[in-house]
Amino acid sequence: MKNSGFIKNWQPEIVVVLGGDIPQDDAIREFVKKSAYCIGADSGADALHVWGRIPDLMVGDMDSVSEAALQWCRSFNVEQKLYEPEKDYTDGEIAFGLAADYAQEHGIKRIYVVGAYGSRLDHSMANIFIGKQVVDRGIEIIYLNDSCFVYFLKGKTRFEVELLNGRTISLLPFDGDASGITLRGFKYPLEDGKMTAARAYGVSNELTDDVGSIILEKGCLIVVQNREDV
Repeated sequence: MKNSGFIKNWQPEIVVVLGGDIPQDDAIREFVKKSAYCIGADSGADALHVWGRIPDLMVGDMDSVSEAALQWCRSFNVEQKLYEPEKDYTDGEIAFGLAADYAQEHGIKRIYVVGAYGSRLDHSMANIFIGKQVVDRGIEIIYLNDSCFVYFLKGKTRFEVELLNGRTISLLPFDGDASGITLRGFKYPLEDGKMTAARAYGVSNELTDDVGSIILEKGCLIVVQNREDV
């Protein structure tokens, strides 16, 4: 698959693998396998089983993980944190919280998430929305998928995106208005702009430089970088 050069500058630190669609991109698979710390949330362990990456921690109610993946993890004495199926948190939210705890304990500034999107729109949206809990703790979060990468930004911040990961980029305000937005290296530049959730004028911008910068002064932005430029 094209646009897999993202591995070049990203450090494999903490990866959370959820139970959504399993990426087919070899670069994502290798990235996960080389991660310094990996959490499998319920059926996310199935992807790790296929890839041969033993998780450092398994979490969830284990109501959807396959018996084969479960036994595989147990054969390696993988630490498990088990929860009841009827609870006020999704397995993904639990995994994000534990990943953020680990990041803060070890001075790590970024968490990657794989398998956040799938056929359940509600789960996919929830997995994106709960990313705000991570950035509220001062930790970056990046979602990896075959079709797109998603970055969750919170002001005040400056973030750089590389052309090699995809040209088309959309910016969507989250949890209220986002302001003080400056875009450089884009087809449609912006200087100290504002975006509201009721409008979508941040959709389908394009990188014109090898690296584009996004400056956000206030609020939150979900940045979607489409890997296939459509």
